Amino acid sequence: MKTRDKIIHCGLPPALARALAEALAPHAALDTAESTAESADENTADLLIHAAGSPLPERLSPATPRLGIETGRTQRLGTILRRCRQMMDSPAFYIDDMQIGDALFQPQEKIISAGESTASLTDKEVDILVYLARHAGKTLRREDLLHRVWRYQSGVDTHTLETHVYRLRQKLAALGGFENLLATDDDGGYKIAAPVTPAPATDAAAADIASN
Repeated sequence: MKTRDKIIHCGLPPALARALAEALAPHAALDTAESTAESADENTADLLIHAAGSPLPERLSPATPRLGIETGRTQRLGTILRRCRQMMDSPAFYIDDMQIGDALFQPQEKIISAGESTASLTDKEVDILVYLARHAGKTLRREDLLHRVWRYQSGVDTHTLETHVYRLRQKLAALGGFENLLATDDDGGYKIAAPVTPAPATDAAAADIASN
C-alpha cells in the first residue's frame, strides 16, 4: 500500500487551507500544526506550509522543508501545489544544514563532516539521511525508504537500498567512527540513532542576523 505524504500547515487563511486539503487529498494528508502537535508526532511531517512571518511549530524537525506563503497576495493554487510537489520530491534543496549527533550534515552541499573530516555524498545518500533525520529515533521499514527515496521506481528492491546504506556507513565510519549514527534493527529497519538539531549559526550568519 502506497504511503501518503504528510503535510502540516499553520497561519493559513481557512479558505486556502480547505482548498489545499481538497487538492492534495489523493496524494497527501493535510493537517494543522496544532492538531499534529497534540498527537506528539509533529516532527514527522514531509512538508510544512505556513503563512510568511507566522510562528513556526517548535518541535518541527530541521529535516522538514518549509513553504512560506505571502497570504496578503493573490496566490494561484496550481502554483502552490507545484511548489509542494517539488519540495517533497527533492527536499534536500529546501532544507538548511543540521547536526546529526556530533556530525554536521549539509544536504544542499551533499556533504557530512566531523572535525577535520568530510565525506561527499551521492544524491541518494543525501535523500536517505534526510528522510531518516526527519524521523530521528524512529525505526523505518525498508518499504518506507524505498517509497520515499526511490518513489517506487521499477527495478528498485531492498538489495539496492542495503547497498546504498552499506556505502553510507563506510563514509560515516571514515569520519571517525560515526557509522553508529545509522542503526539497523533485527527486522532490517533503519534509524538515525542521534539527536537531530539545526546547525549552529556560523560567525558570518550571526553577523548578518545582528546587522538586521
